Amino acid sequence: MLDYLIKNATVIDGTGQPAFRASVGIQDDRIAAVISDGTLPEAKTVIDGEGLVLTPGFIDVHSHADVSLPVYPGADNSIMQGITTFVGSNCGMGVAPAYNEEFSNFYVLKQLQMEGYLNICWKSFGQWLDYVRSFPIGPNYVPLVGHNAIRGSAMGMDYNRAATDEELEKINALLTEALDAGAFGMSYSSDPGYAGHCADLRELRTLFKQLEDRGSFVTAHTRHHQNQWPSDDGRNYYGVYVGEPGEVLCGRYHGLLEFLELFKETPKLTACYSHLTNAFLMPMPHSQTVEDAMVDETLRIFVDEPAEEGYRIYFNVLTHQNSLSGIRKVVYDLSCSLAYDRELKAYKEASVLVNSLKDPAFREKLKTYIKSGKFKMNMISPATDPYWADCFTFFTAKDTSLLNKTLMEVTKERTTGLTAERVYQNCLEVLFDLIIEDSDLEWALTCDKREYMATNRLLRNRRGMPMTDSPAFPEKSDKWLSPMGYGNPPLSYTTMIRYLVDVCREGKAMSLEEAIRRITTQAAEMVNIPERGRIAEGMKADLVLMDWDQLNYVIDFNNPSAQPTGIHYVFVNGKAALEEGKLTHVLSGEVITKQ
Repeated sequence: MLDYLIKNATVIDGTGQPAFRASVGIQDDRIAAVISDGTLPEAKTVIDGEGLVLTPGFIDVHSHADVSLPVYPGADNSIMQGITTFVGSNCGMGVAPAYNEEFSNFYVLKQLQMEGYLNICWKSFGQWLDYVRSFPIGPNYVPLVGHNAIRGSAMGMDYNRAATDEELEKINALLTEALDAGAFGMSYSSDPGYAGHCADLRELRTLFKQLEDRGSFVTAHTRHHQNQWPSDDGRNYYGVYVGEPGEVLCGRYHGLLEFLELFKETPKLTACYSHLTNAFLMPMPHSQTVEDAMVDETLRIFVDEPAEEGYRIYFNVLTHQNSLSGIRKVVYDLSCSLAYDRELKAYKEASVLVNSLKDPAFREKLKTYIKSGKFKMNMISPATDPYWADCFTFFTAKDTSLLNKTLMEVTKERTTGLTAERVYQNCLEVLFDLIIEDSDLEWALTCDKREYMATNRLLRNRRGMPMTDSPAFPEKSDKWLSPMGYGNPPLSYTTMIRYLVDVCREGKAMSLEEAIRRITTQAAEMVNIPERGRIAEGMKADLVLMDWDQLNYVIDFNNPSAQPTGIHYVFVNGKAALEEGKLTHVLSGEVITKQ
């Protein structure tokens, strides 16, 4: 007798072939039967799939759920949107290995914001996987090893330089250790402020060669995927880097090109660009026609031509222009970068900053710093994006007339003048006034220029896939889950639904069969997990049953965990993790390792 029988559903099997009507049986953790006609077998539980769509469980190819999995092992935000398997430790941001205590405490607890949440009780990558196996988890976890943790284990806090011969040998040995423990590959990040930023080409070539020899996978958060500004005093932190000034204009292009050229030196590798966006810097505002042309050229150079030459290349993108943003206190965003300035760091405490903004002389000093390029607010540097005030929307305010308006919209209401005056002068004065009036004022970045104007066109490409880029979170999430002063992004609960609704159903960028193929079979093939991502007898029973017409989501920054609608059932390894639209909190996920 079957455990479950889902009868008379519209089956989209994940391969891209047309949907068909069938009944699907589950026995233990496997799909036991796919029946198109004839007598149906008996089952302990029969689910009527009439009018519903049955698909393989969704695979999130770019996740950070592993970092917070010990805190929120159910990863409810994944299950709620149909994700049954996630690929962890992207952007170089894994928490293992952890051989250097000083670096691990700094990196995992401070940079990855897990202080007070996580107790580092492992050293090797294998010990980390054993630790995760010691408690039940909601979705399946496919581990990558993050380059930052490898580099920090080998070099400690002295990572802002190229590795010595001895250190490089140790770095390479730590990659070997992680692959032997079952990691499917490596992720790395070249973002300033992280250990991977200063890895030289010799180091990357060495690691790529080992990954190729092991038939492995690499994914890159490439250099300057956002517009960065060069430091003039040698300091290296998020948003500010040490390097050529010309990279302000060319860095995004060079970052993608660097990864492609390295990848072509190791052609047997499978590779994935993280956060692919157009490679060319074009200041805002510009037309959709110009954006489309840049996206098309980016795809031609970095995806289509290499694929035609036989390289196994993929990419992932976020599915909405507000990206990873959650609610943040405005005064927090304004003060963050002050910590890196020798003089202004004395003003980084919120109360000190608010009080100082009453002084006209301090305002001028702060405006000069903001425009210097050394200041970064959330994902945006005002020096490289003068139209940054269009990107932030107020969501919590004493003055309710501010709600759902951008800073630029409020600036236009409160001031007069030409556009350039509002862009360079008035918006800052208005922002300072708003903070004095309401020190608890909150906003969110609702227009992240990485995805802005480009999402649907990027995802029309067959090699593109959506990603959550998110940690694991609980079913009911207060907007303040982070101890660092900013909130939980709604994207964490809605990515896959936004992809299916906005890109597929409303945007008509692809058929539903193709949309499902990207997040099931293609994702499984890219990472090499052959037992998942397809509805067929013998495959693992990771399944989603949904009402396509009712599938939808709500974006509420003050209530980021609003549940998507239209998902009826989610099965993970044959167990119902979501039943009749409600989480069961049955934790049946597995740590999947590469054999």
